[in-house]
Amino acid sequence: LGGAVTFTATLRQIAAGQTRVTAISDVQLLEIAPIDLETIRQELSATDVVTALGTLESEILHIEGVIAQAPAGAGEDHQSVQITTAGVAAASNALRVRLPTDVVTALGGASAFGVGCEIAVDGHMWRFAANAQPSAWDAAEVTIGACAAATLVGAVASGDTQVVLTFSGALLAATVVVGNFTIDGTIAPTAAVLNGTTVTLTVPPLAVGAHTVNVAVEVQDAQGQPVGPDSAPFTVAAVVDGGVFISEVDYDQAGTDNAEFVEIMNASAVAFDLTGVRLVRMNQTGVITGTGVNTLSGSLAAGARLVIGNTGNGAVAFPRAADQMQNGPADAVALVAANSSLISAVIYDAASVDAVLSFTIDAVQLTIEEATTATDSGAGALCRAAATEAFVACATPTPGT
Repeated sequence: LGGAVTFTATLRQIAAGQTRVTAISDVQLLEIAPIDLETIRQELSATDVVTALGTLESEILHIEGVIAQAPAGAGEDHQSVQITTAGVAAASNALRVRLPTDVVTALGGASAFGVGCEIAVDGHMWRFAANAQPSAWDAAEVTIGACAAATLVGAVASGDTQVVLTFSGALLAATVVVGNFTIDGTIAPTAAVLNGTTVTLTVPPLAVGAHTVNVAVEVQDAQGQPVGPDSAPFTVAAVVDGGVFISEVDYDQAGTDNAEFVEIMNASAVAFDLTGVRLVRMNQTGVITGTGVNTLSGSLAAGARLVIGNTGNGAVAFPRAADQMQNGPADAVALVAANSSLISAVIYDAASVDAVLSFTIDAVQLTIEEATTATDSGAGALCRAAATEAFVACATPTPGT
């Protein structure tokens, strides 16, 4: 290690912005004492390595930072994590530590790379286009240090019997039990379900208005550090005159599915603000990747209907012209408020009216508890006249009417 050689590069290529020598000749080992690599290793913790990437590519380095995102795939047999450093304060894909999967495994797996944990790398500077990717080939070149405890980020009511808590990091599952949470200091949940960084509490019906969820000191993060005691406010909203609900769904047409739509209706006596409201389309496992969300805007007048889809009659269009809804069985659509609470949703072509489906949006887990066994024949649609009615198969689609 540290021996010096000379060679002639006879062929090179540029791959993803990175210069790579692909053929060499005239290799010679120099008869000099091995070079101490530490004398040429660059300390880059306080350097803006993204801006300076052009001069740092392939250099030997030492860099220290804080993990800002859980590991994600980074090419074949590799994973990467976003980090922040003294030189790059904002987390983004522009700076990621990239490691072989076997190195990640040797360090304890993805769970060892907790958000808020310190990380140090003695390696080299890889790059992918304009993104700096400090890398290492051996677990001995990577150190995971102290981790900041997870914190309670906020809470959102989903109806009057469900409260979703979001935390900044993963929690220790054994500590997520009903006895470690209360509402307004006295109301005990009947269930507590952990999903990644969210906890969904099922509670007795709550009154409309402001509430507070309390987290006990016994709740711990994945590193065993206490998350509580802590608390967060949330609000249970009133449902007015039947409210806003999904009134018609047409997910299948004969041939190409190019006229799919979802209709929502405002059955209340006042206009409904659509700012930040999302229509979410999903399959059995969750939100359709890439094109499964339409963000709405404006206002829906009392008694009015809004069509989201590809029918062309004044509708808010889906992101693509066809195949934007799943054809069942047990797929779903949901209307989600700007505060990430559930307004209206249905699982269609379900095996049972008791079917449920959970999905995550804005890092909040929501659960759909309304299901219909009715199906779209390809010529018709699923429809209902009121939020309290079950969906039925309608022979003819009637978007907007």
